[in-house]
Amino acid sequence: MADQQNRKSNTSRKASLDSVRPKKPPRDDEYAQQPPPPTPPSLPVSEYPTARALHAYTAESADELDFKKDDVLDIISDLSKGWWYARRHRGNKLGYVPSNYVLLNNAEVTQQPGWMEITRSEADKLLLQPGLPEGLFVLRPCSVGCYSISLRVKHLTKPNFYSVQHYRMSITSAGLFCISPEVTFHSVGELLAHYAQTADGMACKLLKPYPQPPPPPPADLSQLEVNRDCFVLLEVIGHGSFSEVHQAKWNNSIFVAVKTLKPNMEAEQNFIQEARLLLKAHHPHVLQIMGVCTDREPLYIVTELMANGSLLNYLRKDKGVLLNIEHLLRMMMQLVEAMAHLESLRIVHRDLRAANVLVGDDARVKLADFGLARELDDAGLYTGQGEKFPAKWTPSEAVTKGRFTAKSDVWSFGVVMWEFVTYGGVPYQGLQNREAVELVSKGYRMPNPHGGHIRCDPSLYQIMLDCWSASPEKRPTFAKLKDQLKAYAPEKHRASRRRV
Repeated sequence: MADQQNRKSNTSRKASLDSVRPKKPPRDDEYAQQPPPPTPPSLPVSEYPTARALHAYTAESADELDFKKDDVLDIISDLSKGWWYARRHRGNKLGYVPSNYVLLNNAEVTQQPGWMEITRSEADKLLLQPGLPEGLFVLRPCSVGCYSISLRVKHLTKPNFYSVQHYRMSITSAGLFCISPEVTFHSVGELLAHYAQTADGMACKLLKPYPQPPPPPPADLSQLEVNRDCFVLLEVIGHGSFSEVHQAKWNNSIFVAVKTLKPNMEAEQNFIQEARLLLKAHHPHVLQIMGVCTDREPLYIVTELMANGSLLNYLRKDKGVLLNIEHLLRMMMQLVEAMAHLESLRIVHRDLRAANVLVGDDARVKLADFGLARELDDAGLYTGQGEKFPAKWTPSEAVTKGRFTAKSDVWSFGVVMWEFVTYGGVPYQGLQNREAVELVSKGYRMPNPHGGHIRCDPSLYQIMLDCWSASPEKRPTFAKLKDQLKAYAPEKHRASRRRV
């Protein structure tokens, strides 16, 4: 079964509180007891520091100022308070704004090499990756005003245990930068240089900013080792014959998926192989491996947590059934890009089906479950007898002779295309595995499912039939499938072009 297939609907969570509108800072007594400052003189915009709204805000009292996301504001009052008195450019209105809803437009900060406009949880995800050095940092917006430095810190006694510490960087009323009000600097550069020389209250010295573009994944599985004390296992969200998948919390910070292996010596070798191939297959549309725990049983494989679970369940539920054919084609393209990548690495997945594809935010899909994946030999072949594999997604030469090639996955992709357009339909409905295999060997192919709410014109169905060619040599490569899907346009679009 798919490792994350049985996700409960109530387990999907936001990546972090930073990813949604933050709570307003409490109203300062000074602001609650005093009227707003007098209307400022009509100075040029450049005389005041400006800020950009990160979130929309609706005023709740007469002295507050409402604004839309990306509105530009002049900040007139002291920046050390939780609420700032501001003038909104749009409409030239005045009022108090919660400081954690806006980001100061300070070019000195945002042009620093370490600047990234990301949330706290996104910084945690970047800096918790194994293989990175202590002292790596990110400079980012702060959810409680101004800016933050997020810093990767090594545990003093526990091996392979890293955490991320977050330090608020403020701007004083005199325009000075500080982490602690007792130590101030005239520029961000001076502040960063100081904490690169001495920790001075931080958990460690700043080493260097997180690199852009991001560093490549570790080359060896040993570099992915993480201390298992970092993880708190939560509910089970999927399971297989020898494993369970838990939703888990990493350092009480980010949600991840942790696949745990039940005690089994033979399965242990396959488990390590799965982690190694998942690392080797690193790609934007392959599930990201984030760590392993191999020091003792049970073994862990730690991956990113995909918010919407398996593609199969997604297609069958509210969000999936509302997708039109254009959306489905975009998701197919993402999957075929992942498969073309595996093809180039000479890796055969052998378990490609909608249940083993995961869906994240914005309907982004990623290939998962590498438990049956294997590397092909120099002839592009893997031979495996006596293994369990999904018969209805597997071509005849693999079922009868145990011969797997990249073209075996192409056959499976044709079935997944059918699952896409039928919104999670059951292949060979009503047939047992043995019956389906026998019919396919005699030339039977699933008919075009077009009709009703299912859209599958003859051109799209022909691509499926090409994938289901009895001869592996006649099936397209994933590279060719990628080009075919990119060039494909649904029938109604082709008709509209002809009319033009």
